Amino acid sequence: MRWIRRRCRGARGEKELDCVPILPDLMQRGLYLSYTPTRVSGHCFCRSIRFEVNGPEKFACLCYCESCQRAAGAPVVAWATYEKESFEVKSGTMCWRQSSPGATRGHCSDCGSTITYENEQRPGEIDITVNSLDDPVGPILRAHIWTEDKQPWTIFGDELPVYKQNIGQE
Repeated sequence: MRWIRRRCRGARGEKELDCVPILPDLMQRGLYLSYTPTRVSGHCFCRSIRFEVNGPEKFACLCYCESCQRAAGAPVVAWATYEKESFEVKSGTMCWRQSSPGATRGHCSDCGSTITYENEQRPGEIDITVNSLDDPVGPILRAHIWTEDKQPWTIFGDELPVYKQNIGQE
């Protein structure tokens, strides 16, 4: 196993993130686990919802599926996947809506910000919108998924793997 450190520059300046282990087989595909801080927090647009997640993200990606585009009103949504039991709403009221068969989205009951996504095919996991995190540069994005639904003017400007559907579904 090899370890890397990564520097990110954002609106709040440059910072060095925690070490990231890279496993050789996953490294070839551009996918690897990260060790982000053990406690991650975030909020909705109006700050009514405050939440915490304990543990590192299991995966993070950019999703271009039609469902995400319509739910967010945007051409792409960045998601980070965590263990569902580690997600805790600290304040505010989440509304849950079955957005499609087997899929449930959680959003703020006041401002409507999308916070979570759950899929019955991945029990025990919850996806959290990366930009709802207090530190959205923490999760390491690993792939572009559902690109068959992307807008025709979308251009990929990085070297992340690109999947027409989800990883392992092509």
